[in-house]
Amino acid sequence: MKLAEEHGAGWTINYNEEDWVKRVEEITEGKGVAAVFDGVGKVTFDGDLEVLSPKGSLVSFGNASGEVEPLRIRTLAPKNIKLSRPYLPGYIATRDAYEGYMTELFNWMVQSQMRVTTGGIYALEDAAKAHEDLEGRKTTGKLLKI
Repeated sequence: MKLAEEHGAGWTINYNEEDWVKRVEEITEGKGVAAVFDGVGKVTFDGDLEVLSPKGSLVSFGNASGEVEPLRIRTLAPKNIKLSRPYLPGYIATRDAYEGYMTELFNWMVQSQMRVTTGGIYALEDAAKAHEDLEGRKTTGKLLKI
């Protein structure tokens, strides 16, 4: 939560410790949010749909808690919700696309428009420990194996 605040979050909510849907409703005075970016997946997906405002967008990009159950598309209709599931290989399917995105990314880094956080440096022989830490949610940012 501290890391999120350091990166500019106006509010932080630990979904394991409080009713996050209710808290979002309080913060937004019942209006909901325009967008949800969800890397958790299964346990937060239904709540994501609840907290979205009409015409909101849900970007589901991870399955940390498991895969999201199949849904009936009409579930999105009452609020006109837009749902996407980005997949990296789809964005970099061609060499030109890959180079274009990498150029944009490195330009942001060089111009300090993006802060890169290194969450840990592991010796190559400690690769298993790095994976354990990642899976155990003991890390943030990028992990380096050297």
